[in-house]
Amino acid sequence: MSNCNVIQFTPLAGVTARKNVEALIKLAREQLTVFGADLDYASDKWDTRIILKGRRNSKRMTFCVLETASETQGSGWVSLPEPFNEFAKALVRYLQGMNPVTAPGERLAALRFLEAALREQNTSFPWKATAATFNRAAQLAREQGSPAQAYKIGLKLEELASFMDQNKLVSGSLAWANPIPDPGKTMNKVGEEFDRNRKEKLPTEAALDALPKIFRLATDQPDLIISSLVAILMMTPDRVGELLHLPALCVHRGLKGELGLRWLPEKGGAPMIKWVIPLLADIAEQAVDRLLTATAEGRRIAKWYEDNPDRLYLPPCLDDLRGKEYLDSEDIRRILGMSDRRPALLWAKKRGLRIERPSYHESLIRFSDVEKEVLKGLPPGFPVLNRRTGMRFSQALCVVNAGTFSSNEAPSSCMFEAIVDHHIHQALGGLGERGNSIFAKHGFREPDGSPIRVRSHAFRHHLNTLAQRGGLSQIDIAKWSGRKSEHQNAAYDHVSSEETMEMARERLGPVGKVPGAIAKIPKGTLITRTELAKLGIKAGHTTDFGYCVHDFAMMPCQRFRDCLSCDEQICVKGDEEQTANLRQRLVEAEEMLKHAEQAVRDGLSGADEWEVAHEETVSRLRDLIAIHDDPSVPIGSLIRLSGAPRPTLLAQAISDRSAQLPAPAPALAVRSLVGSVKRNSNGQG
Repeated sequence: MSNCNVIQFTPLAGVTARKNVEALIKLAREQLTVFGADLDYASDKWDTRIILKGRRNSKRMTFCVLETASETQGSGWVSLPEPFNEFAKALVRYLQGMNPVTAPGERLAALRFLEAALREQNTSFPWKATAATFNRAAQLAREQGSPAQAYKIGLKLEELASFMDQNKLVSGSLAWANPIPDPGKTMNKVGEEFDRNRKEKLPTEAALDALPKIFRLATDQPDLIISSLVAILMMTPDRVGELLHLPALCVHRGLKGELGLRWLPEKGGAPMIKWVIPLLADIAEQAVDRLLTATAEGRRIAKWYEDNPDRLYLPPCLDDLRGKEYLDSEDIRRILGMSDRRPALLWAKKRGLRIERPSYHESLIRFSDVEKEVLKGLPPGFPVLNRRTGMRFSQALCVVNAGTFSSNEAPSSCMFEAIVDHHIHQALGGLGERGNSIFAKHGFREPDGSPIRVRSHAFRHHLNTLAQRGGLSQIDIAKWSGRKSEHQNAAYDHVSSEETMEMARERLGPVGKVPGAIAKIPKGTLITRTELAKLGIKAGHTTDFGYCVHDFAMMPCQRFRDCLSCDEQICVKGDEEQTANLRQRLVEAEEMLKHAEQAVRDGLSGADEWEVAHEETVSRLRDLIAIHDDPSVPIGSLIRLSGAPRPTLLAQAISDRSAQLPAPAPALAVRSLVGSVKRNSNGQG
């Protein structure tokens, strides 16, 4: 997003949606410079100039139809039809300027689904899109990809619908919300799907047993680095990107000597100190010390190039080569850290360097030519590693000699690189039998003989699940994990219903004195409120479908007994009365849904919102009944569907209050991101 200006689009009053679409296309094509002023706008294949960390090439986007999206690397793709193609280009360019993202291709992917839905209506006019069109696009997304991918597409479709509605780019009103549930928030706690998801997300017992041993056994530099990074990941629930952007001076000592790490969460969380529990403080300090020692030379090289951007770095043992005009193959081998002269000459030939041969056995290359070629290898964005914080490569903890993790060559003596997630992914067995993982190096395998494979994100899932089992509050888990909201915890909670029941039994005491489905309470046995609080049960009443676990000491019910839309509703498998109530409620909800659908077809105002609400209710009821009918789910299992589909009454009230406030005046000024600011007719800025 460098060197580009963004002009706010203001829809024209009293004109058709088609005219506003044409105005947006003209603005994007003629006035915006997002993705570069020299962007070949007419081409259907764009270079976004967005380079992700650890990558050398920028991302590209191809404006093709959904059916050929997988063929964009070749020549078999088909362009989006006009005028939708021009609309898609304008929308992607404009939205990237107003709300920059690192993956603008996700917006294009959503537009492909929208175009496919419009095509089923025998049109390519974007202004003819309706809520039904977006519903069909969301349905296509569900049919084409995984639940997680479909959910992302749904979010982008919601962004597009909101923008098109607010800017009068569609003929009628378009109040549309993403109907695709977040798979991380609606995950059931029982059944094969839960077990499979849990197995995929959590590290195996073999991996958890092997990693501490590898930390002690590691001797060579790559293994020392990886095992130390993994040790930190196993102490604090971190994203790997946050770990790889730690500063070298990351250790912080509290007033009482407690150990913490300076941390900057990636997804909007505030900068923080992540404290390490005292039991693991010594290991954490040892891991950081190992990393500082192993990466010291990488930071030294990076600092050299910061101070001397046009000069080749040479270690002290090779500094005598700087005064030579010509280098022979042995000199180049030593500079590049290669094991043989032949690869050194091959390196020069591949880069087109001029090789002079004063004799048959002698090959000479100018020092200046080698210097220029090595300097081309400086990482993108150098000297800044983290644009968000401004941290330079020379200040980072995870910077090493280039080639440190290569199995084919020795580390370079003259160039550095940042450790990226691919290095950790490969070391943890991400390439399977093809890769030389740290587990294979040290002879560790799964009990069945298969290779151990672990995703770096699995440790974050593992620690969050341990915190859930230990009873840590949701707010504390969110803060510990660097999240903005505790609602994001659900995707990392892999505690099963059986484990939840076992924890409840431990808290409640001996069987026979437990209320509810866990055991029958003796008739006539009453306890005081104080005794109830000691049991750790916050619920004080039943509902038509189960039990309410809401803590009324904190706040009143925010859903006014809309229990089916609440994630504090607990159902018990095998309770005949509750199951009968669920089935009767489903019959009623399906009937109400039919009436809402008919109202939508009749064009009644507000009917589409009731349709969405009834669809959500029917979906949750069917999910609950399916679990009750599933023979693989044991009788007595506690069932809890997380991810409440509708906002609480408090959230609705806040939204209504906001809608009543006077709208701010429309912004007419040009917002310049980096480029020059347009001047008015008086020459004033």
